[in-house]
Amino acid sequence: MSFFAWYSNSDEYATVDGVSIDDAKALRFDLHLGKTDEPVSLEIVLDPKRPLPLGDFPNTGIAYPKCLSERAYQALSHLLEPCGVIKTALLDGQVYYLFWPTTQYECLDLKRSEISTTTTGYQRVVKPVFLKDFDPEKSVFLASAFPRQCVFVGECFMNAVESSGLVGLELRKTLGDAPEIIRPNRTGE
Repeated sequence: MSFFAWYSNSDEYATVDGVSIDDAKALRFDLHLGKTDEPVSLEIVLDPKRPLPLGDFPNTGIAYPKCLSERAYQALSHLLEPCGVIKTALLDGQVYYLFWPTTQYECLDLKRSEISTTTTGYQRVVKPVFLKDFDPEKSVFLASAFPRQCVFVGECFMNAVESSGLVGLELRKTLGDAPEIIRPNRTGE
């Protein structure tokens, strides 16, 4: 069984942020998630080099919440709803969804995973190695050893994205400076 870190393809698709201070806080601070007013108003962060289209997985610039188009939410809601909190958002006049994962597993083999440490002592997993007997009940989750770094997904998530024709997702098998990237349904490949 393979697992991947969920990212957005921000090279080819737009990044989003909150329109107001409160909406931006909803993206940055999940501690106040219960107080987040819906819908969260989002806006496209303009790329000075060129305008980018909206994909089904707009980048929020942080590990989570993850942003999904209505089309992506409809295709993946059965996988997402049991694994976290979902709030509605408005973006470019359309309904989008924000997903904050709440499922955590002690799933990484920390002895075999490649972990980098900064001079200040902050640790990040670079090459996650999952425990051999790890078979999660839920397909979208956080690794309890690194819960703020990234959201992990299983093969069924990737398969649902591919079969639905969703664009703008970037899945990473390895992290760090030169990640091994999979971009399902990418045009031109």
